[in-house]
Amino acid sequence: MLEQEYSRSVLRSALNLERENPMDSYKVEVNTAGDPPDSWASNALRFKTESDAQVYALDLALRWTAVRDWRVAESDEEPNR
Repeated sequence: MLEQEYSRSVLRSALNLERENPMDSYKVEVNTAGDPPDSWASNALRFKTESDAQVYALDLALRWTAVRDWRVAESDEEPNR
């Protein structure tokens, strides 16, 4: 019985099923000119990894001239990118 429990634990770890919420993702938030400094906006894009979100954020900041600052935040939504 103990051996079977250990095998399940190893399998869960290998499949990354031990996360609290397997749908966790990352989102990009931007602060734009004219907004208060503590005001952040995001769109519906959710990324699987933090680095994917950072790449998108930098690209967005280079395309949008109104972006004053950007950050990557955790999201509890399912990744869609």
